[in-house]
Amino acid sequence: MKTHLLALLVCAPLTLTSCGNLFKGLSTPEGDEQLLVAARGCMDRGDYNCALEYYQALSNNYGDVKVNETSLAKLANANVFKMSDLIGALGSSRGDGTSFATMGNTLAGRGIANATNRLLIQQTFTDNDAIGNTKLKAFSKFLSALSMANIVLAEVAGTDQILTASDLVVNPTSCKNAGAGCAGEPNCDRPASSAVVFTDGSDPAGMGTSSEWNGTATLMQFIIAADAANTQTSIFTGSGSNSGIFSAITQLAALGTAGDRCARQSLLTTLGL
Repeated sequence: MKTHLLALLVCAPLTLTSCGNLFKGLSTPEGDEQLLVAARGCMDRGDYNCALEYYQALSNNYGDVKVNETSLAKLANANVFKMSDLIGALGSSRGDGTSFATMGNTLAGRGIANATNRLLIQQTFTDNDAIGNTKLKAFSKFLSALSMANIVLAEVAGTDQILTASDLVVNPTSCKNAGAGCAGEPNCDRPASSAVVFTDGSDPAGMGTSSEWNGTATLMQFIIAADAANTQTSIFTGSGSNSGIFSAITQLAALGTAGDRCARQSLLTTLGL
C-alpha cells in the first residue's frame, strides 16, 4: 500500500480530530452537531465517561459516527486502546512486527490485561457490525482486533510487565537457531513460568463470537485476533498491504497451523524479541 499509514489515520473519516469544545459555555448541548462536538471535546480532555454520554445522545442520523466513536471511547475508557498508542508504536514509519511488542508492553504496564477487557474488546468488534459504511466498519473492527492481539501479548509478559523472548520459549537463542527444525526443538516449548499455552482446546471460533474469550489467554487467541485484523485490512485498504505493520499482521495471522513450537519461534522473529 503506497499510502502512508499515518496519513490514512489522519484522513480516515473515523479519526478523532482535535476539534476542541466549541460549546464550553453551554451546560446542555442540543442537536447532533453540538452533541458530537461536545463528545469529541470530552475525548480530547480524556473524559471518556463524558464522551460516552454525549455519543449515546446522538440520533440515528449520525449512526455510523455514533457506533464507531462510542467503540473508541469504550476502549480508551478501559485504558485498552488510544489512537496515540498506535501512532507511538509506529513511530515515523509504517511500523513492523516490533510495533506489536511495543503496544503489548504498553498494555502490560497499565495492568489491564485480563479476561474482562478481552470481553470488552470483543464486544466493540461485534458492535461495529452496525456501521453502514464498509470501509469505516472495517477500520473500526481492525482497531478492535488489533487491541485484542495486543492485550493477549500483554498477558504473555512476565511479572516484570515487559514482554521478552524468555516469556515465549524456554531458550530463545536455541529456538531461533533451530530454524526449520522448530517442531522438534524442545527449547521452543512454553517456559514453565508462563501460563499462556498455545491452545487450551476451546479457543474462540473468531472475533465475531463472544464465547471462549474469558479465562486464561492463549496464543491462539492472539492468532485469531491477528487473522481478524488481517481480514479487515484488506477491506478498508481495498487490496491489503505487504509492508510495515500490515505485513507483520499477515505473517502472524498464518500461525494457526504452525504448531506450538514453530508458532512461538515465528513470534520471536516477527516481534523482534
